[in-house]
Amino acid sequence: MAALAMLAACAYLPSFHTAARPDAAPVRTSPVYLQGGFGFDDRQMKRFNEMKRADEPLEEELKGLALLGGGAAWLLAASLGCSTWLALLLAFQAFEAAPLLATNQGKLGHRARAAGWATTKRVQAVAREAERRGVTAWCRTRVDELRQWDARTRTSAKLKEGLRRLLDLLRRVGARIRYEAFECGLTPFLQTLPMKLRTWSRRSGLAAYLDKLGAAVQRSWRNAVLRFR
Repeated sequence: MAALAMLAACAYLPSFHTAARPDAAPVRTSPVYLQGGFGFDDRQMKRFNEMKRADEPLEEELKGLALLGGGAAWLLAASLGCSTWLALLLAFQAFEAAPLLATNQGKLGHRARAAGWATTKRVQAVAREAERRGVTAWCRTRVDELRQWDARTRTSAKLKEGLRRLLDLLRRVGARIRYEAFECGLTPFLQTLPMKLRTWSRRSGLAAYLDKLGAAVQRSWRNAVLRFR
């Protein structure tokens, strides 16, 4: 704090200039534009205010990386022709894992934090533009109308009740199937089937043949890898 006080005091000290010679050429100086405080930009100033090191991620950087990871995973899954559910699963996993890149202390972490900050600022700019054009207010109005309609018709409550009844029916059907399978002897047969198959494979020599085949495949793969190195 003492160093900061000295730095602030030096900014108000009078400057002493020597008289310029009449025949001296004029000195060209370029203007200095200060951003934030002490010459920091917004990102550096926020890190300074929160007393964080350069390798410590900010909240904006983590949020931006989460958005980047989720969006990139969704686009990759869509380009590969994955189903909607698989794309959502991959996007959610990337949304959760992408912020971990910001904890890296090397160049990768620095680039990841910068990308996360830039993404958050871009999203905030889009949100401000949407607010200025009235898109946000229009969305709020539609959401309020949808909530009022749901309160009048109780559609969400009816859907929840229907889903609860369907799950209860599926549970009863599953319990009935398990009971019938146990009564007819199917469940005990399926429980002992793996042991019977292992015993039969040992007696017939199939297990030994499969072991030899696996070892041969491993040798062939190892030789192919060594050949292409």
